[in-house]
Amino acid sequence: MCDILYWHAEKEAWQEDKEFKNPVKQNQGHINHLRRMFKNNPPKMYSLIIFPAADSIDNVNSKFAYDVDSAHDFIYEKINESKYSDQFVNRIYNDLKDIIDTYGISIEEHKRNLRNKH
Repeated sequence: MCDILYWHAEKEAWQEDKEFKNPVKQNQGHINHLRRMFKNNPPKMYSLIIFPAADSIDNVNSKFAYDVDSAHDFIYEKINESKYSDQFVNRIYNDLKDIIDTYGISIEEHKRNLRNKH
């Protein structure tokens, strides 16, 4: 995984460049947290950073960065290679519902928690 804490977005000449938290690290934190919340055997999870414009990722050096088309292809490939039973899919669905019911918080509360943490 990438150890860089911030990414730098170079904008057009008339726009301001921007630094933002590394989305790969953010996603990995979310995935690790979600894995811990599953009662048993969490499903395989993938980290995808999806940029809406293909040219947005021209200079991104990350195996997790996708444009919309390549993300679609990746997801489609994973769906086709997965042979999950209906029982497994239903278990994951029910586990996710239980997680939301037990730990679900509003977006405002999540933002407040992040501000307090950092």
